[in-house]
Amino acid sequence: MKPYPRCCLAIALAACLTSAAAQTATVYRGPCDASAAAALDAEHFVVGDDEHNILHIYRQGQPSPVGRVDLSAFLATVNGEEADIEGAAAIGTRIYWITSHARDAKGRVRPGRHRFFATDVTPGNPPTLKPAGQAYTRLLDDLLAADTLAPYRLARAAQRAAEAEGGLNIEGLAATPEGTLLIGLRNPLRQGRALLVPLLNPGELTDGGRARFGTPVEIDLGQRGIRSIERVGV
Repeated sequence: MKPYPRCCLAIALAACLTSAAAQTATVYRGPCDASAAAALDAEHFVVGDDEHNILHIYRQGQPSPVGRVDLSAFLATVNGEEADIEGAAAIGTRIYWITSHARDAKGRVRPGRHRFFATDVTPGNPPTLKPAGQAYTRLLDDLLAADTLAPYRLARAAQRAAEAEGGLNIEGLAATPEGTLLIGLRNPLRQGRALLVPLLNPGELTDGGRARFGTPVEIDLGQRGIRSIERVGV
């Protein structure tokens, strides 16, 4: 798989909030590995970092964070291990987050990276977030057990390092108009095509249920996987 630069999601999201922001670039301070972001209201957005278990809240046009939410206790990773947050998607006032579910660069198992969780927006000035339900740790098991995903040999991919040829690495999450989610995989590819997995029941996972998946979708991205995927429009 060919690597390519990660976009600064915080800046991109802020630039989309208003036409004025689209004409002005702002450098936001704080996390240096922004990996996921979502709007909280017309003026604020939240950013996740794949190196820390802390969410940073920003006001549009203001470089420094105006709030932070430490998820370390909620995610319950061992010895403060990073959860490797990679994607976020909002459905109403709830924001779902997904981690890579991958091994590290040396191929070592990292259980702390097996997290799917949600936060609810608490209005205010600035708004903040509170964890919803419980962090789900069995999404990878569900993916490996799904009959519709058997052709992708995800069990074999999960034995390899995240960015190794044919490894497994989740990096994208997007909401659909129906209130479901699309999980985007950076790795593995199938015949050079990227994989999207519909997650039909995200709310049940945070209440302790098991994942149900729709028909997988393959996308031709020129031999590349999905680094980020966002819903456009309402």
